[in-house]
Amino acid sequence: MSAQVQLNWWALFFQLFVLVFLFVVYFSRQATSYRVSLIVMLAMVTTLMFSTTNNAFDYIKNSSGDLKSATQANAAGSIISMICNMLIIIIAGGDLQDTLGVRSAPAAPMSHQGADPAVQMSSSTFNPAYGTKPPV
Repeated sequence: MSAQVQLNWWALFFQLFVLVFLFVVYFSRQATSYRVSLIVMLAMVTTLMFSTTNNAFDYIKNSSGDLKSATQANAAGSIISMICNMLIIIIAGGDLQDTLGVRSAPAAPMSHQGADPAVQMSSSTFNPAYGTKPPV
């Protein structure tokens, strides 16, 4: 097998691994923890897909018949995969401050110690339909 074909298969399996990693991270609700690594892996696999697509166009020029149509399908799939990867990179990298860990200071917690006891509500008297105590 030539080195270009091995690169194509390696890129395909790496793309599959990144997609599985993406779904596992997303559904385990750990996206903020693995956000930077996810963006880096998507960028790496997108670069590999660019290379495999370029190789596929070289094969298309030199082939005919079934090999040509299979190579065209490979190139089309790689292009669609690159577009999806770029969209995920744009969506995941949308908030650069959150990605770099730069956040504003959290707001101070509110204290109810000085509030008027007549105004304070207990959870047993709260009625969501009225938003306050029910009318008497």
